Amino acid sequence: MLETTAHSGLVPSPQGSVYTVATSFANTVVEGDQLGRAIPQLTDMWLGGKQLGYNEPIECPYCRTIQIIRDRYHWKHHVHGDLQTYICTF
Repeated sequence: MLETTAHSGLVPSPQGSVYTVATSFANTVVEGDQLGRAIPQLTDMWLGGKQLGYNEPIECPYCRTIQIIRDRYHWKHHVHGDLQTYICTF
C-alpha cells in the first residue's frame, strides 16, 4: 500500500499580506510487516524533459551532481548517501 501526504497553500501573515508555503511529499510504503520510505525507480524519473537511466551520465535529482549509476542497488546506495545528513538517528 502506498500513502502520499502533501501540504501546500497560502498562509496569511500577521501583517495582512499573503505568502506561499512550499509543497512537500512523503511516500510511505507498507510491504508485509515493514514500513519505510520508497526510493523511486531511476527509470521512472524525468529531469529537464529527459528520462533518467542506468549506465549513462545523469543529473541526480537529489544532489544535482552528474552521476553514472550502474543499477538499482547503486541507485539506492547513492540516494541513501545523499539523504543521510537529513535523517535523524535518534
